[in-house]
Amino acid sequence: MVEAAGGLHKFIGRDAPIITDSGGFQVFSLDKPDAEDGKEMKSRRPSKQKGEAGLLLRKNENGVLFKSYRDGREVALTPESSVAAQKQLGADIIIPLDELPPYCIDPVELKKSVFTSHRWEARSLKAHLYALCFPNPNSVSSPSVTTRPSLKGSILHTSQVHCSAR
Repeated sequence: MVEAAGGLHKFIGRDAPIITDSGGFQVFSLDKPDAEDGKEMKSRRPSKQKGEAGLLLRKNENGVLFKSYRDGREVALTPESSVAAQKQLGADIIIPLDELPPYCIDPVELKKSVFTSHRWEARSLKAHLYALCFPNPNSVSSPSVTTRPSLKGSILHTSQVHCSAR
């Protein structure tokens, strides 16, 4: 509906920049609440689709799989699909998918979570650059985007981007 209306800017009548979010916070808030979670982190109210186990089914290197709170269908969210959805909306500033760990987490597990988020952010950047280099993927055969991401401080930078058709 938003894309058909010409994107977010036309849909809401705004000519200033628009920022969108990956949906990661919302997805991770569907997980099963535990005793250490603050009540603001996860909904504790039961719903038609949400039982005691929560709606977050799986988190792995590929992304997350969860059940819709509306109809119970399974939904996959990956770094690439999050970027694609936000680009489809016509956002100016896109927030990449990251993992939202529980408030009380072991430092080793927290480090793993941060590294997962960094890998997801690199994939998000690659998906964004791919769409910039090849806005019409049907016009080239086997396109590729080569990036050389590096971590400088805590910010992900891309030193070089090469767009080419194989």
